[in-house]
Amino acid sequence: MGGKKYFVDLTDEEREELESLLSAGSHSSQKLTKARILLKSDQDWSDPKIADALDCGRATVQRTRLRFTEQRLGVLDRKKPDCIYPRKLDGDAEAHLVALTCSEPPFGRSRWTLHLLAEKLVTLEEGDIDSISHETVRPTLKNELQPHRSKQWVIPPGHNAKFVCRMEDVLVLYQEPYDPDRPVICFDETNKELHTRVHDPLPGVPGAVARTDYTYRRAGTRKLFLVSEPLSGWRHVDVTKKRTKKEFVEQMRQLVDNHYPDAACIRVALFRRQISEVTEVLTHSPYY
Repeated sequence: MGGKKYFVDLTDEEREELESLLSAGSHSSQKLTKARILLKSDQDWSDPKIADALDCGRATVQRTRLRFTEQRLGVLDRKKPDCIYPRKLDGDAEAHLVALTCSEPPFGRSRWTLHLLAEKLVTLEEGDIDSISHETVRPTLKNELQPHRSKQWVIPPGHNAKFVCRMEDVLVLYQEPYDPDRPVICFDETNKELHTRVHDPLPGVPGAVARTDYTYRRAGTRKLFLVSEPLSGWRHVDVTKKRTKKEFVEQMRQLVDNHYPDAACIRVALFRRQISEVTEVLTHSPYY
């Protein structure tokens, strides 16, 4: 007990909740460690003993005790940031950044760099950015675009304005608050090749892992239609043999009749479909 300033006194309900959390084992290691600290502290373990048993620092044990006296089991949740800073790049600015990255670099430069992009963004009339760091530019580009690489088919130079216009429409739509009467739906489709085994796998035995032959036999393809509503966390996948206009119309019918029958308006962001193709399909569909 020596030197302990904050004590943990769990109720039966809290103790049961912590033990249930540990038995599930599907939480972050940080959360599980805090749960174990609370249980050990409730058993009157000393801070050094807990730190050694759980392989964590004594300061972690002390902070967990302190926060428990203030928040009880709320200590298990991730601490909220003290300050939330506004984003320098909103959806419109990101659209201009992507288009700028895909344009020709300044004269005398072979490619765009993060510093050049940051400097150029400040000078654009379309944006309202007084200053920006190259480190703010980096996270926006790291997943999709690589300024040090170039391919002719990414964005034709003459189509930048059209590209930005369409991207801005999508980004503005995605930034709208959640409205259950007017849900925003993402619709995508892809192909997957099916494989069958040529040889049966060998099960694992003591001293040897299971083995699977790398050869396979093709077994046709299937079409996957993915429908998701990011703001509500809902998604649905439908698998079909074909990808014709008939299947597309059926997906739209299910969206209206089965998934969102009470919605006043369903706003769908389509990928891999030309607007002219969609218009033609819906015009000649008996459902619309």
